[in-house]
Amino acid sequence: KIYTTIDSLMQRYAEAAVEKNYKKLQAKFFEECKHKRNSPFDYRVTKEEIKNIMMDAMKRSDRYRSLKAEGMPEDSIIENFNTPIPMTVFSWRGDVDTTFSPMDSIRYSKCFQQAGFMSMDPQTGYIKAWVGGINHKYFKYDHVKEGKRQVGSTFKSFVSALAI
Repeated sequence: KIYTTIDSLMQRYAEAAVEKNYKKLQAKFFEECKHKRNSPFDYRVTKEEIKNIMMDAMKRSDRYRSLKAEGMPEDSIIENFNTPIPMTVFSWRGDVDTTFSPMDSIRYSKCFQQAGFMSMDPQTGYIKAWVGGINHKYFKYDHVKEGKRQVGSTFKSFVSALAI
């Protein structure tokens, strides 16, 4: 038996809300990316920074780790990552079968807006709903648990209280 504080109805609503809203946001983001020279990266990001971002993402992948564990040299791994292969990628309209290099796949995945959602009962601390991302099958990262966030506006109340 598994006991949880998750409210199944609230969980369904949370998942539906993320999907509905991110489908809309994603369409706007794709439209914006069409006009970017270094899509999906901002125009202020240099080519060297993009290369570093892509290399870091490559090194975090399961594919890279398994090739490295097999003893493949770095230059061969990079060649492997730039060789097109058949694969299935995420789409809001369903899985898409295509031919991409793994490096193209990484860049494609960076085109997707991501989300994390958690609802908690403040009286008990029980978690009522948890959505770690838009699709765990393709984006194996839990934005609730693993994502680091700046405190941002939550800190303003402390500053205001101090000023008063």
